[in-house]
Amino acid sequence: MAITIGVTGTTNLLGSSGWTTGTGSQAVSSYPTFNANQDAATENNRYSGTDPWGNSAIIWQCVPSGNGNADGGWNTDTVAITNTNLYRFTVWMRRTSSTSGGTFYFGTQSSTGAVTSLADASSNGNPYFSSYGTGTYTQNQWYLTVGHVFPVGYSNNVSVAHPESGYYTTAGRIGNNAGNIPQDACWQSGSTNTYHRCYLYYCNDSTTRIEFYDPRIELCDGTEPTIARLLAGPMNTGDSGITFNDGTKQYSSYFGPDGQLINVQSFTASGTWTKPTGCSRALVKLVGGGGGSAGYCESGGAGGYAEGIIDVTGVSTVAVTVGGGGAAIAYSAAASSGGTSSFGSYLSATGGGGANSYSGHSGGYGGTGSGGSINLLGGGGTGHINSVSSHSGGRGGQGYFGGSGAFIRNHTNLSASWLGKVNNGAPGAGGPGSLTDGSTAGGQYGGAGESGIVIVYAYK
Repeated sequence: MAITIGVTGTTNLLGSSGWTTGTGSQAVSSYPTFNANQDAATENNRYSGTDPWGNSAIIWQCVPSGNGNADGGWNTDTVAITNTNLYRFTVWMRRTSSTSGGTFYFGTQSSTGAVTSLADASSNGNPYFSSYGTGTYTQNQWYLTVGHVFPVGYSNNVSVAHPESGYYTTAGRIGNNAGNIPQDACWQSGSTNTYHRCYLYYCNDSTTRIEFYDPRIELCDGTEPTIARLLAGPMNTGDSGITFNDGTKQYSSYFGPDGQLINVQSFTASGTWTKPTGCSRALVKLVGGGGGSAGYCESGGAGGYAEGIIDVTGVSTVAVTVGGGGAAIAYSAAASSGGTSSFGSYLSATGGGGANSYSGHSGGYGGTGSGGSINLLGGGGTGHINSVSSHSGGRGGQGYFGGSGAFIRNHTNLSASWLGKVNNGAPGAGGPGSLTDGSTAGGQYGGAGESGIVIVYAYK
């Protein structure tokens, strides 16, 4: 049988490779139409520019009128989906102007009129993975923004996004999304289609320019290109593979070593991870417990962080240990350190040090990750500050997942009911130190450190 090796097709459910120069909406044969946002004739311009690797490509440019309303971009026609599957949404974006008005929005929608946010399990009728102000982005730098919508009923952990969601440059990952579904979403029952939404909005400056390239919606079934592949070079011309003389096609396999994500489980207490059916590798992220704090602002250090991909073909279960937060202490004794978190013997992260444990009146030091491909130190806590009647509580060390809670401060009522953490911090954060003027409220106890966390992403 004769074969032809070369470009054979694409996994992209949108047809941006069919864009042409011009203004307004863009119809693409056999694909959804890109319906221009706001004034089609004047605020949406497609021209022959350069892609993220310097190649010639058709670029969609937003040209705002300055009226502060919708200012260019698109809502595509609907794309058919199966709501029991995982889908990935991406687009490249850059700001070319020195000015930076308005907000870049990137999101989705479904036939039910909403998706379910994984952050709080709420129904969101206007969902955006990302909604950063354009000033967030460096001028003339291309960024790839990535979001995911999980299968209907997905609820393994409502606070965990897909590990690849976020934004990137061609050099690698930069940060997390910041829309109203920054931790991704899942389809709702009855969802049969979706669409891609990408635009500039609320721009009062007519000189701001942002541009888009290669928007994509892809079924995550192992045939989609990896993020590394999307960062490596243009995809719009199709995927490399083999075409046989009978017209059948076989795509190249560049999905990377991790395959399809099939399950995410988060442990906030020690337990046992049971390998899901079909899982061959696990991406594990974990942080140790935060150190406890003391008085006069002396705060605990954050737990260390470790991350690694583990071959689990030969195991069925793995013991998971989640380090507890260190206990607080009164001024000026040494507070307790946080506990160590671990995923079997594969990787671990020690807890952050307690306030005053390293030396008197010092903040706690950060814990250390080990065994992973990424091993990070936790942040240190604040030390002694003697500023009676004019200083708030200290700050616990910040870890991989965020910062510490904060102390209430009220000069007119220093009873115990007015002295304590306003809120809990992120997993593994150090405990915040007590107020400098709280000596009448129970001996100036600080706040306890936060417990660690272990997150396991299971892949085929």
